[in-house]
Amino acid sequence: MTSKSGKKRASKKRPKKGEMEGGGVKEQRPSIQSSSSVTRTSSSTTTTTTTTTTSSTSGNKWETLTQWTDDSVAMVADWWNMKEDQVEKLWQLRDRLTDVTHWKNQPNEVVRYLRDAKFNVKDAEAKFRRMIQWRIDEKVDDIIHDYQPPHPLMEEYLPTTVLAATDKEGDPIWVERVGAADSWGLFKRFGQHDLIRYAVYIREVCIRGKWAEDFQQKSGGKPPMRATAIIDLGGMSFDHCRPALLPLLKEGLKIVQEYYVGFGKKIIVIRVSKLFPMVWKVAQHFCGENMKNMMVFATADNYLEVLSEYVELEKLPPCLFEGGEGHGGVAMPNSLDGGKVPSWEELDRMWEKRQQKQKQAALLPPKEIKTSDVLSVQTSSLMSDEEAPFSQRSGTTVTDLLSPTSSAFSYARDRNALQPEDWSDANFREAMRVWECTPKEEAQLRELQQRVADVDHWKNRPSILLAYLREHKHNLKVAEDCFRKTIQWREENGIDHLIETYRPPMLLLKYFSNTILRPDCCDKDGDPIYIERPGPTDSWSLYQRFGAKAMCEYLTWIREEAGRGRYQKEYERLHGHEIHRITVVVDLVGLSTRHMKPGLLPLFREVVNVAQAHYCGIAKRVFVIRAPRIFKVIWKIVQHFLEDRMKKLLIFASEGDYLDVMSEYIELENLPPCIYEGGHGEGGIGLPKRLDGGLVPPKSKHDYDLATREDIDPGLVDGKFSDGMDGSVASVSAKVARLGGGFFELSDDDDARTVLSVCSLASQRET
Repeated sequence: MTSKSGKKRASKKRPKKGEMEGGGVKEQRPSIQSSSSVTRTSSSTTTTTTTTTTSSTSGNKWETLTQWTDDSVAMVADWWNMKEDQVEKLWQLRDRLTDVTHWKNQPNEVVRYLRDAKFNVKDAEAKFRRMIQWRIDEKVDDIIHDYQPPHPLMEEYLPTTVLAATDKEGDPIWVERVGAADSWGLFKRFGQHDLIRYAVYIREVCIRGKWAEDFQQKSGGKPPMRATAIIDLGGMSFDHCRPALLPLLKEGLKIVQEYYVGFGKKIIVIRVSKLFPMVWKVAQHFCGENMKNMMVFATADNYLEVLSEYVELEKLPPCLFEGGEGHGGVAMPNSLDGGKVPSWEELDRMWEKRQQKQKQAALLPPKEIKTSDVLSVQTSSLMSDEEAPFSQRSGTTVTDLLSPTSSAFSYARDRNALQPEDWSDANFREAMRVWECTPKEEAQLRELQQRVADVDHWKNRPSILLAYLREHKHNLKVAEDCFRKTIQWREENGIDHLIETYRPPMLLLKYFSNTILRPDCCDKDGDPIYIERPGPTDSWSLYQRFGAKAMCEYLTWIREEAGRGRYQKEYERLHGHEIHRITVVVDLVGLSTRHMKPGLLPLFREVVNVAQAHYCGIAKRVFVIRAPRIFKVIWKIVQHFLEDRMKKLLIFASEGDYLDVMSEYIELENLPPCIYEGGHGEGGIGLPKRLDGGLVPPKSKHDYDLATREDIDPGLVDGKFSDGMDGSVASVSAKVARLGGGFFELSDDDDARTVLSVCSLASQRET
């Protein structure tokens, strides 16, 4: 064989089954589905010989696809209709990947990346290695055995499955009913991380789990090669177009295109509505050319005709074809109805009705009723407990279903418990990755860990110690002293119990203009935004009414609520990780001589000292905006209270350019209306909502009334906020009018995020 350059390729003996280059021996796997995450190298020739003999005598030609041999490559080439030069490139790619000891390093998997890269060996290698690294980082190889959906509601109300039947070519059929799903309700209940994790789990079960094993038995050992995907958009509404869902869509499409390359054969998008052209304007930017080439679109009028070209209609589920008998395969979800995700109150009512029914029939005591009974999930008697979806397996009680703090919720981990952080190697490596630590920092952090090993406190964990280490210029002694002082300060002032014991005074809640914006109104890095508006705040009146200690306690409560309370749980639910850093915006508009009272100086000094000493490394950058001329006088005094490391975080911006400055780091629409006219940002769950400030009213007997949870979160519904897009109706209604009527004709220069914001507002107006 000759290459394009005309030079004859050096003859190279192909390795035999079980052999790797360099003489090493690689343990064989009987099939893709039964292989574990990492292929181990064995030094025992006897073991290898036995395995090879077993494979050869089994009579299953497909098993050879897991091995790099001439026969397996020939089979792959025949399956994918590869030319001779393309086969040669497959071998070249194999030679480049000899160091990758992962079960995915086999001809039928590697060839997908080569084809996706249009037979560019270098690009295919890079993409394959990224996929392997992703699987290691996200522990995807263990997901089939270790993963459990965070709640049965996800299986019940996320209508996605792989059917038991196949298409006309004998390949799997993936069904996803986007229009029937309550995407916004699921997103608010579970967050992006859990939804993505669940989708990955379904794909892994299809590729190498119980479903794949069942498929192989029916197809004579042939593993699942490619799949026909049916995306049903019937029922799509403005609720599916909320801006907060955009990162979820982007991440989901990225995973499919980069880490599950070559599994898609045809993507049939059916029952597209008049709303879809607007949605496609946004979604198409997340779809590569390979994905777009696989797509077929069909309306509600002709989708059955289109589907019949690829799938026998009777194999479809009844929700797609009235006479269909299709259903989810082994270990796959069977519910494709979707529907609105019920609130906890609705689940309570479901439970009460079920309980009364069971009592009347005297069937089961209430304590023994299972989750599957409450949700009326039909479990096949032929399906083993291991094969059944998690929501249908034994051991899940109704208490797990109804309690938002139960172990069924992986995202509801109790952050208030005072227990040492797990210093396992896995958690330590994760902290090193997130904070991009150098090897020197890693060694210093290990040493600092040993120095404070006697500190039995939940703050004793890698990310927090690293913050102290960096804030104090990697001086181990200083970092240790400051950390110990923080623990002592927390114990002496009861900070660890502040969330449970503290109730803010109503006056502070109304007139102290500061908060942390909702988790879906973050900066461009995905970090929360803290807003403080000293100008509109009647600081002197509040100080006279409550004193420095009470005001400092109030500010500390906000920090703790954001770091360990309901806000933190909501943030983790949406972003899939805890809060790392915070962007601070200090708005000085309205600053005057009223804020220059000498008595306020001790208050300012105490607030700054607490932030710098006991909340190290939290602030990422601090914007000081719209400062009036009088600020120059104030700055001459307050700058002496700021440490040099804090001064380096400051970014000053005037009235004329503050929006341009902040737009580099923050999407302006995420800001509150008091800072940006078109913004819709507001305080997050459990935090103050008002940022208008104002003069404190005269003293009365109600001055020291304490706020209730309803006072803090007046717009709370079912434990979650609504979308809360509180922008100017006049400004966005003009955009709605420009889009015009029910069928949206968008120009190319329409900004995707603006379009989605308009849809979000229109959805609220409909309601």
